[in-house]
Amino acid sequence: MFPASRYPQLSASAAQNSKTHDFFQAVCHAFSDAEQSIGQTTDRYYTFGGLTVLLRFAGPALIPIITPAFAHLAARPVSSPDLTICLWDTASTGIRIPPLPWSEGQYLQFGLIDGFNSGRFKTLHQHALQMIDLEENKAIYWIPDSREAPYYHSITPLRTTLHWWLDKHDLFVVHAAAVGTSERGVLVTGKGGAGKSTTALSCIDHGLDYIGDENCLISIAPEPYVHSLYSSGTLEAEDVGRFPSLGSSLCNANRLHVEKAVYHLFDRYQQSLPGGIPIKAVFVPRVSGRPATSIQRRSSAQTLVALAPGSLFQLPGAGRNSFRAMADLLRAVPCYTLEIGTDLSQIPIVIKDFLRNRPCPTDNR
Repeated sequence: MFPASRYPQLSASAAQNSKTHDFFQAVCHAFSDAEQSIGQTTDRYYTFGGLTVLLRFAGPALIPIITPAFAHLAARPVSSPDLTICLWDTASTGIRIPPLPWSEGQYLQFGLIDGFNSGRFKTLHQHALQMIDLEENKAIYWIPDSREAPYYHSITPLRTTLHWWLDKHDLFVVHAAAVGTSERGVLVTGKGGAGKSTTALSCIDHGLDYIGDENCLISIAPEPYVHSLYSSGTLEAEDVGRFPSLGSSLCNANRLHVEKAVYHLFDRYQQSLPGGIPIKAVFVPRVSGRPATSIQRRSSAQTLVALAPGSLFQLPGAGRNSFRAMADLLRAVPCYTLEIGTDLSQIPIVIKDFLRNRPCPTDNR
């Protein structure tokens, strides 16, 4: 053993990692207590970018909140999933987590906990507690009461946990939508309100596959590819009337005065919800105010400015690897501005015509 006095930084880091490990193990024991208390465990398996994730629920309370957005990625049970996430709430099981071993002063942006995030462990506490052990490929999600889960936990469930884990597999969460066919697709990116959701949701009734409207996964090798994370979609409440065909998928019609409109699309559109498609171009939408929708070429540098900030700033810990993947993607495929017109029916027509007829040069400079 090295004397602690000679290696104070190493000693402190090791001590903190041990403290995080001990707390993580205590939370896992609490989950086991919740399983025994409720007497009911439900396992659900899903595939993300070819990797199998097991969601293990102690009791049924969180199932209708977490699982609808993943329905299109359901997989058969496997003996050794790549990641296991244990989920429960106290209200339905009666089991609390151990006392939190940090102070109010240790809360950082996004609810990250200073001193409880390292190369191995990640910890976030904001409404819910999310922790992951990246060496053991095990994570937890706990919330005091499932009925008080923020509504966005049903739109993009477990996004931070999945981001932490998928990053080490060279799968990167980006703030983007994606649509296309089985052989060719477009990634649609831009700041909030740019028209990503409008673009993606306008295509689902017109012969194009839907990969997502706000968050997708990208991988670069062996070819640029976009993988689906969620089969949910959102619109501003005032736009609901522009998409009447989606009405049966709207799940929060009575809360549009305080929430975005949330659509769970699997029940009606499961044939249009593949696990992913090759990326052949990146679009940045812009509402033009004119009736017609059109496409104009733009540079990869301009597109990186549209893609990177939203992708990096919304996810705790997103950094160099994510940025490099986005830059590599934009060097590999052409970029365009999608000038969105007021006639929404033109959007899928223009995109289908592009995918069918437009060459995809690789020189974006």
